[in-house]
Amino acid sequence: MNKQEKRRYDREYYQKNKLKKLAKCKQYQQKHKEERVAYKKQYYQKYKEEILAHNRQKYQEHKKERSIYAKQYYKEHRKEILTRQKQWQKANLDKVREHYRKKAHKRERNLGFVPLNEWFEGLEAHHIDRERVIYMPKEYHQSVWHCLETGKNMPLINSIAWDYLIESKIAEEN
Repeated sequence: MNKQEKRRYDREYYQKNKLKKLAKCKQYQQKHKEERVAYKKQYYQKYKEEILAHNRQKYQEHKKERSIYAKQYYKEHRKEILTRQKQWQKANLDKVREHYRKKAHKRERNLGFVPLNEWFEGLEAHHIDRERVIYMPKEYHQSVWHCLETGKNMPLINSIAWDYLIESKIAEEN
């Protein structure tokens, strides 16, 4: 029997006995469920670092594809997703309220409000730190995405805010 004949025989055997093999496999899995769970836990503990490293690498390699898939899925199933979200929010009002209450109190608790210049129409308040605020034009303030909590892009937006403040003070003096 050459390789091609063996391959053909194996394929035919598999097709004929596929359901029997699957049933046996399922029966084994159900019979030895606790052993398999214990083994998987033990294996994970033993190779935890390698598994996590592999998962991180896989995540980085397929980040773009997953992002594209998620956007496409959302586009195709937007209505269903939104209705599920609304249903969950109605069913879990206490959790939703708690979430937004915590978020609001966190901001109130952490941020002060000491303005360094005067407000007038068309300006938005920008926190340069936890206490001090510079009023600056909305288009300047929204030109750079920033976050005081994480510090992301804060040096850049703060330099824009300070430049605006200095220019407005110079203009007032003249």
